[in-house]
Amino acid sequence: MKKSQYKSLCALIAGIGVASVIACSEGPEEFDLEDSSIDVGETSQEAVKASPKAYPIAIGHDQIFYSDGQRKEATLANVLEAQKELTAKLLFDAGPDVQAVFEEMEAAAAPVKGAARSVEAEKVALSNAADKLDFLIAGSVDPENAVLKDMSAFFRNKTGVGPSAVSDDGAPMLKLATSNSGQAYWNECAAAGVPNPPPLASNSWVRQGAACANDNQCYGGGACVSGKCSLAPNNVGGLSEVFTYTSASPAGLCIALPRRTNKASQTFYLYGIICQGTTTSRSCFWDNKSGAAIGINEQVTIPTSAKIVGGAALATNGQGVCTSCHAGENAFIIHPRTALDVANTTAKNWVRPIVAASWPQNVGPGKELDRLGSYSATMGGQPCSACHNKASGRRFPRLEDSAGYCGVALWSYDNIMTKTNFPTQGMPPISPLSAAHRAVFANSSNCNPKAKASKFASAKTKWHDWFAPYNETPLLGDFNADGRVDIVTFVMDAGADVWVSLSTGSSFAASSVWHGNFGLPGQQVRVGDFNADGRDDIVVALMNNAGQVNVALSSGAGFGNAVNWNGHVLSGEIFLTGDFNGDRKDDIVIFTKGSTNDALVQLSNGSSFGGAALWHGNIASGSKVPLIGDVNGDGFDDVVVFAMDSTADVHVALSNGSSFGALTLWNGWFGLPGEQVDVADVNGDGLDDIITFVPGGAAYAALSTGSSFAASTIWHSNFSPSGQKPLVGDVNADHRADAVLFTKGSAGDVYVSLAQP
Repeated sequence: MKKSQYKSLCALIAGIGVASVIACSEGPEEFDLEDSSIDVGETSQEAVKASPKAYPIAIGHDQIFYSDGQRKEATLANVLEAQKELTAKLLFDAGPDVQAVFEEMEAAAAPVKGAARSVEAEKVALSNAADKLDFLIAGSVDPENAVLKDMSAFFRNKTGVGPSAVSDDGAPMLKLATSNSGQAYWNECAAAGVPNPPPLASNSWVRQGAACANDNQCYGGGACVSGKCSLAPNNVGGLSEVFTYTSASPAGLCIALPRRTNKASQTFYLYGIICQGTTTSRSCFWDNKSGAAIGINEQVTIPTSAKIVGGAALATNGQGVCTSCHAGENAFIIHPRTALDVANTTAKNWVRPIVAASWPQNVGPGKELDRLGSYSATMGGQPCSACHNKASGRRFPRLEDSAGYCGVALWSYDNIMTKTNFPTQGMPPISPLSAAHRAVFANSSNCNPKAKASKFASAKTKWHDWFAPYNETPLLGDFNADGRVDIVTFVMDAGADVWVSLSTGSSFAASSVWHGNFGLPGQQVRVGDFNADGRDDIVVALMNNAGQVNVALSSGAGFGNAVNWNGHVLSGEIFLTGDFNGDRKDDIVIFTKGSTNDALVQLSNGSSFGGAALWHGNIASGSKVPLIGDVNGDGFDDVVVFAMDSTADVHVALSNGSSFGALTLWNGWFGLPGEQVDVADVNGDGLDDIITFVPGGAAYAALSTGSSFAASTIWHSNFSPSGQKPLVGDVNADHRADAVLFTKGSAGDVYVSLAQP
């Protein structure tokens, strides 16, 4: 598509009163796949011989716009035809290599001649057609490639075949749950950047453990097997050996933990394999089929062997729920100073398992350990979070969602982390605080499922009596990495002081100045963890001609010097913060507003922001309000756009780690002019929700389902009087965002209503 055609389309849309070029439908129509009028068909190779006379160039308000100026309603027949026409156009423009691969894809997807027609076959054909178009888009150098992706996503939505199979870099999209097993699961794991395990007992596996000559040299009752110490008998039972397989492409690690009843046994009754992709932060699980013993030297090829199952099949295998225990910053549970204490276990981001939807999905991170607080050396040690933190990539999971993890941790405390094994230093059990650390995992309130929140407490409790009065700018953030959200206020005057009050879990402590010169009138201030140390930092856009953006990092007790981080926010633009590529470091996104309405992302490398990259070409125009949150729980922060007009529409553009996808309607009635909207996980399910505060009235929440926001419900009958500032954040580290109210004016009080069932 040429720029001139795109501009002509904009003029056409302006003429008919359409507000946005890209406006998504309200979901797939209820199409009858058995209707013989539905014809997906093949893309004829004749398409490479003649350029189509007219082809789709954009979609908007349930219509398809063509290069010759015509527009068609997005009926199923028209969508399928437009999909074929766009495919033909891109195929004509593609190079011979791409055309050759496309021809192979087409041949592989061709239906068997004479095969009976079925609903399932029609669905497969629809999916194949969408995949072929995405393949061509991924290889296209069209300057309007982002628009092409929006159209493809629209076609997929209308035909009901689900999200795009191709991301911006041509890699397959990554799913959190699977219905696949066997070879299909193997393929899915490979596509998600997870290494697949080599044949069992092959030389690709490396035996782990301390070197030994006999059993007496092995810790705590472990056995000496082939010159390496096994794990000692544990809470699973029997003798456990440890093998690892390191993959360079895709980057990642597999750990196998085969178990037998004793050293003399020649068969494994459990095998247990976990593979984790370092770059993609996804993990896959395999095990022997229940009752299928595997010889200790038996070479078993995965996934073709009937003795091995993986993916969805594990849910009915009867050998436990793997992700109930194997959760946290990575999928492995590493017992220190044992055969399991292996290297290269840290992935790029919080690991998301590819397992059956009925299994826990590793929602996290947990905050139970953070609540222990920061202990000084004079008290005998540090909290677990001193080591198990965001910066190290070793955070624990949410214990309430991983009950099995608590049992494993307790066993590890009682059997491994003892003074015998840690006589002088290195782990909390050597300190007088050992009992407190162990109690976190023994506490049933931490390790049992909690009811999801459904409201804010009716009583508003005063947590601070003088903070952010008058025109100061209050924000929320966890500035000392204790899991609780604190409050910060920017005075925004000539003095430019920044005050912080830390949360104790039941109040905000006395405030103190954390920075003496940050944020002047007319500048934009935000909060985010830009260096992935677990402590939120502050950032300011100076709004000067250079577009300068400065960051002051938190030390846990104050903010450091303001440093130019290479931002680029200009007059008329707004910027927000979030982790858009899933590397634990918060980035900035700039909404240009004005005539372009682009979303430009500058990724953080921990010490500066990279160059601005276009992640969406038309978003948050005019008075629309963009906010940031991870609404589908995939580890990437997304953009939520509130229309804030009489339509009260809420659209979402999901991040895939390298761009924002098409704007999709997630709620049709939320956020009216004059209301104050926010995004946070208020019910504690790991998905960010939307909240709106009516001045002088109620607070409403619409909970995320992962693909939409449900109908809104009242969470507080009268929370925010006019002129006051409500925000939402988890102030007591219970995984549920609470309502925080700054009264402003001369009172400067801060009230909290905790989220509760």
